Amino acid sequence: MRKTFLALAISGLLLTLTGALARAEDAPAPPDAPAPPEEPAPPDAPAPPDTAAPPDAPAAGAKSADPRGRRWSLDFTHGPLKRVLVDDGTGRETSHYYMTMTVQNSTPLARDWRPHVTLKVDTRPAAYVAGGFANALDAIRRQEGRRDLTAIDSTGWRKGDDGKIGAGVKKDLVAIFGPLDPGWATARIEVNGLVNPITTLKVLKYGDKQVVLEAAYAGRNAKVMEGLRAEAKASGSDIPQPASEYQEVLEKRVRAIEFARDGDEFRPDDDLIRFVREDWEIVGEPKLIRTITSSS
Repeated sequence: MRKTFLALAISGLLLTLTGALARAEDAPAPPDAPAPPEEPAPPDAPAPPDTAAPPDAPAAGAKSADPRGRRWSLDFTHGPLKRVLVDDGTGRETSHYYMTMTVQNSTPLARDWRPHVTLKVDTRPAAYVAGGFANALDAIRRQEGRRDLTAIDSTGWRKGDDGKIGAGVKKDLVAIFGPLDPGWATARIEVNGLVNPITTLKVLKYGDKQVVLEAAYAGRNAKVMEGLRAEAKASGSDIPQPASEYQEVLEKRVRAIEFARDGDEFRPDDDLIRFVREDWEIVGEPKLIRTITSSS
């Protein structure tokens, strides 16, 4: 009789524990449980560009501006900014500046190929445009040991299929900027024409101001948020909740590459040129094509 009573007691205890565990599993998550994942972007919204190369990179490559392939982009790598001595035909040599680069179309279709490469130094308001300087090309080929280099010329754009880079095609190029102002200390190169200029962006609207959820707009976004915080502080209120939307825009997205030169005014051509940084950047204001709604 005592054994039977003991068995019944143990069985009751097991049922009680089983019920408690079931109730614990059905209980709601605690307040600090992670929030559900953010609502995914529509299929035509682009992914942010890859991050910039590390600051100590002497030469770098830019991966696709959209790793998921929703916005076509050409593969791009480049060398450092260099000098070469060029005979001007009179026996006098001058320093010409150049940068080698490789562009490849890894997409399955031919893409527009209208490169425009500029270099801007801190001592001159106007930018230098890569192109011309045919007399420098042979000197650069000899210095680089590459007879296959072709000079970029922004004035040589072609129309139709002649103005495209075919699927799988790779181009070994050099941007020649010619002689630069001798006193320059910083230089910025912009390479335009590497990505489809039309893209879709997710935007947070704060009244007449907006923040673009894309890495290339980080600097612009910081200024917008700074202004919103100042307005909220002045009015004693909080920053309003934004409304989100998607915008199809036409933008000028460049690969910006910056260099610096240390030294003084004595023999500046002997000063070392060092790589500073590079990243995707937006030049000017994007042009709104349309706002995309759920019914678009």
